[in-house]
Amino acid sequence: MMSLNYNMKINAKKTTVMKISKGTELAMKIVVAGEIREQVKEFCYVGSIISDDARCHREITRRIAMGKEAFYRKKELLRGGLKRCLKKRMVKTLIWSVILYIMREIIERRMEGKRGRRRPR
Repeated sequence: MMSLNYNMKINAKKTTVMKISKGTELAMKIVVAGEIREQVKEFCYVGSIISDDARCHREITRRIAMGKEAFYRKKELLRGGLKRCLKKRMVKTLIWSVILYIMREIIERRMEGKRGRRRPR
């Protein structure tokens, strides 16, 4: 095994594999500890959902849902007797930070897609 050459231990019970491609789906056969590993379509890595088609739609909708949830948890505060300037700061902190992150991700993904395409001559 290649991992043993580098003194790495792989937990076969926790290991899954994923092939990232924008083309056709082909099953891979990765063997760890004598067993074929399960191939998954998506998984969560360092808090972000990674999918096998290299798209971020699911991650974007998840982040929007997180923003909505944070906003609705504070809804009673916004209805209460707080000053308007404080309410604006709360909205900017809870909602705009998530929305700006999402928009930056969308723009970066589109730019990556444009760089990867070849223009016809």
